Amino acid sequence: MMREYIKMSTLAALVVATVMSASGQNARWNGNGEDGMWTNPANWNVGFVPTLTNDTANWTGDAVTIDDAAFADRFWSRHGSGDNILLVATNGSLTTIGDVALNEFSNGPVDAELNVNGGHLYVGNDISVAGQATSQGEALFVLNSGSINVSTNNKIGTAGQGIGVNGRVDVNGGTYTVSGRSMIGGGNLATDEGVLNLYGGLFTEGIAGSNNTMQIGIGQGNGAVNLYGGKLVNNNNLSMDADASTDAGTAVVNLYGGEWWQVDPDVNMQDESTLAFQEGVLYWSGDQVDAMTELVTNDVVSYILGGTNMLTENWDASWTNGITYDYGYWSVTYGNALFADYNDVTNGFTTVWAYNLSSVTEPAVSNGVAETHTFNNGSGDQLWTTAANWDIGTVPTIEDTVNHTANGDTLVIASDVEVEDLFISNDSSATVAVVDFGALAVNNKIQVGNSGGNGVGILRIDGGELTTGSSIEFGIFGTTRKGIGFLNSGSISAGGTTSLGGFNPASGELTINGGIYTQTGLFEIGRTGAGILNMNGGSLIAKNGFDPLRVGDGSGDGTLNLNGGSIVTSGMQVEWGDIDEGTGTINLNGGLLQIDGNFDAALRLDDNAQINFDQGVFKWAGNWVDFFATNYVDNGFITWANGMTNRVSETWDKSWTNGMSVLFAEFADGFTTVWAFDLSSLPSGYESYAIQYNLQEGSFGDDDEDGASNFREYALNGNPTNNGDTGHVDANNDGTTFSYVYAKRDGDAGIGYTLVDTTDLVYVPGNTNNWDSQSSGPVVGDYSTVTNNYGMTVDQRFIKLLIEEL
Repeated sequence: MMREYIKMSTLAALVVATVMSASGQNARWNGNGEDGMWTNPANWNVGFVPTLTNDTANWTGDAVTIDDAAFADRFWSRHGSGDNILLVATNGSLTTIGDVALNEFSNGPVDAELNVNGGHLYVGNDISVAGQATSQGEALFVLNSGSINVSTNNKIGTAGQGIGVNGRVDVNGGTYTVSGRSMIGGGNLATDEGVLNLYGGLFTEGIAGSNNTMQIGIGQGNGAVNLYGGKLVNNNNLSMDADASTDAGTAVVNLYGGEWWQVDPDVNMQDESTLAFQEGVLYWSGDQVDAMTELVTNDVVSYILGGTNMLTENWDASWTNGITYDYGYWSVTYGNALFADYNDVTNGFTTVWAYNLSSVTEPAVSNGVAETHTFNNGSGDQLWTTAANWDIGTVPTIEDTVNHTANGDTLVIASDVEVEDLFISNDSSATVAVVDFGALAVNNKIQVGNSGGNGVGILRIDGGELTTGSSIEFGIFGTTRKGIGFLNSGSISAGGTTSLGGFNPASGELTINGGIYTQTGLFEIGRTGAGILNMNGGSLIAKNGFDPLRVGDGSGDGTLNLNGGSIVTSGMQVEWGDIDEGTGTINLNGGLLQIDGNFDAALRLDDNAQINFDQGVFKWAGNWVDFFATNYVDNGFITWANGMTNRVSETWDKSWTNGMSVLFAEFADGFTTVWAFDLSSLPSGYESYAIQYNLQEGSFGDDDEDGASNFREYALNGNPTNNGDTGHVDANNDGTTFSYVYAKRDGDAGIGYTLVDTTDLVYVPGNTNNWDSQSSGPVVGDYSTVTNNYGMTVDQRFIKLLIEEL
């Protein structure tokens, strides 16, 4: 390893020697050459191809390709109008003396991407994937083939500002070598995420004996390493969630497949750490059977659905569990074992692997003939993979069409299945459920609620995965049919259009409680039929195409209820071009609705469109405060009621009030942010005063130790943190009239002001409010001035002001 590193440094030095005549200017990509090639001088503002003396950057949103040898002092990308993509292709290489930083100096969320497809990347210092202190948004690095060599640190989602970061590295093949250490996740904010996914290839970290540490989830955010295949060799220590703040962030290693070789024996798992085994294998240097036993005992190790081949017939320790998943409509118990062995599998290493004790259903084998299968639940076990549950006695495969239209049972998918088309509908409500460890791939389309006189189709995702090559239609054909969807956990990836009540009078409704819904085409809510999206949690991402999120764009009514979670789209239109037909309504009850498109047509409202603000937040890339006010607030497309009880920001550019709540709009950090605020939640009276001065001792305490209570200073317009300002009390006379003057808090009926006077402190009882006349001056700020006049008809008079909290 060290020899390779020295060779790389020597190569860098050689190249430096050949380019000393090149300028040291900052080279910024402008794309004027229009071919997207790094090696075209016309694409750079400096007019020449960068060398090792040039700091290089791209924030145009362009895709840049390297297919020859390229050099830079460093390379970084920041906010742009699109995805900032750098591709190192076959025969291409990029050598830097300093960092490669994806997502840096961001004045707004960035989508920055680096792909190595057969090329080579040599980084002289750190590679940062949304790992800089100035990062915002997302960054992705993908190694498909070729190689990457990082001389120092590999930082993935480790820092960030404002809205937080999401850094991800996908290794599909090739070799990824880090001479220093990796820092994966953690970050500065609870929303920061860092993920390393290894699907294939070789990932090597550290130099043996260097006493360096791979860090996962060290900080406020979350870090994860997911092994699906390939091999990870860690020559460094391993530290997971070992930070000073307990319950802040998580650290997870998921061994779905592949091999993790822990060459350094030092492993430190603390707080919210998890080592999860499925079909992957851990090779841990030395005799670590006792250490593994301690981790299992401490409940930081989980295991389920492991492999079906024993690695050895002899082992040193084993554990078993039975995990039951009960979905209400179906339940299953998986039997699992975890084995640990020292020396027998691999000499000098403790090998740890999970084993599946439950029966394993092998995927059905295609007969090459496209057939139609109708689910009848003949066996009663509800499973897709049971041949007796199908009318023709065989399990559907990749080229087949599946109908779940004959009964109202629930068809359960608990393993990997693939079909051409899927139709779900029955008068008794037919349901298809994709549960944990299940994956449904539909090459073409899914129709939910497409048959029966009053047919209802239900599609549920409860921890599984659904992918489609084309459309998902909830509610189609006929006025009385309905398609219903639930994404409770897991994921949906739709390759075409998702329609809720689309192209016909049938209705569709989708509820997202968790998980991730990724939309490639349009996401339509209400077209010809009524459509409803209930967003309670999780995330919906629709960023491909022009204004892919569409609400009520046809004769039907479209309703989006955002109660929690987040919706991120490149653009949105509501009732656009839909004159006097149907409605389009967005209710922002909670959560985040974000538009990443920085152009005026990224939000289009027309006809009966309505966005109702409550406790949700709306964000739009760019400065659209005036545009939003003129085109949408002033034209009645925007309403607000109630609102949040805390301000998103203490500053704003525009505001509107309806008496009960305020709508705020502000441009900051690259986004126009709009939110409603509930005026009734504002603290008032003494509570507001105490917050203003950060008082610690209560109303009858004396924070500044000046002899006047905090409440008295509040009543008299004093400063309770300045012992030279106890409030406004004064007295004067003109020879015939004595005036006692004090400040009075306006509008607070909870304060009692009483003047007590007497002519003799010993023998004459006091009078209350015995003045001859009283006047009150104008209110200035929160206070008025009260003047109390006494005639000077006696030799002496003693007067005091009594302040009471009523």
